[in-house]
Amino acid sequence: MQQARVEFWQMITQVEAKDLVFIDEAGVNLAMARLYARALQGHRAYSHRPQNRGKNQTIIGALTLDGIIAALTFEGGTDGRAFQTFVQQVLVPNLWKGACVVMDNFSSHKVDGIAQAIEAVGAKLVYLSLLNHFRKSKFSQKC
Repeated sequence: MQQARVEFWQMITQVEAKDLVFIDEAGVNLAMARLYARALQGHRAYSHRPQNRGKNQTIIGALTLDGIIAALTFEGGTDGRAFQTFVQQVLVPNLWKGACVVMDNFSSHKVDGIAQAIEAVGAKLVYLSLLNHFRKSKFSQKC
């Protein structure tokens, strides 16, 4: 695992920052509500919350030094088909020769056709190592 991280950093430092494209996804349920609240002493804490559960919403985006170059939102979670749609129909038209697309090492990111679509425009695909040291150090730091 340590060797994979070393290889990743050796490769990524050879890429110009302007050519890096980072892909990530996030999800939210529109009916999420806080379960706990605070109020001044002697006052009741209250809030409004949706009656219905709602559906999960997902956003997948691609970010460069110049900002967001591709984004897709949809109902439901990210699966291979949804990610493939994002890459082929939304991301690839915005890529350029020499771009380096960096994404998580998830199974839904390795569906047939994703790597081929990215490489067809002359871009390179790189997966993050399984335990990226940035995440590990970010969560282990004391505030």
